[in-house]
Amino acid sequence: MKQYIFNDIQTIPCKKGIYFHYYKDELIYVGKATSSPNGSLCNRIKKHYSGQRGSDQFSLYIYDSYIKKTLDGIGATISKELNKLTREWARENLTFSYIVLEEDENESQRESELRRELQPKLNPL
Repeated sequence: MKQYIFNDIQTIPCKKGIYFHYYKDELIYVGKATSSPNGSLCNRIKKHYSGQRGSDQFSLYIYDSYIKKTLDGIGATISKELNKLTREWARENLTFSYIVLEEDENESQRESELRRELQPKLNPL
């Protein structure tokens, strides 16, 4: 499966599907996208690159797992600064891939199957 970088984000279809995030070629997250406009592949993946830890669980996972430990109490303490650090880190370090699902496929079931099979680092089942 081809991996994309943040700059490829405009090429993502606004459809339902399953997406995968990688750090240094290690699968770290599997997520689902619905057929609703806000829940589509293009919107879900964009949101994950926003760095908004308060409204995006993936961004919180990234901050807690990769960024927080590098700060050692000397880094930013203001939420806005931490969101910026998270956004910049994700855009510089993560790649993604995706598969588009047919309308009759169940995205929740498919996501669960893939999380169970692939055991991504941040959200295994």
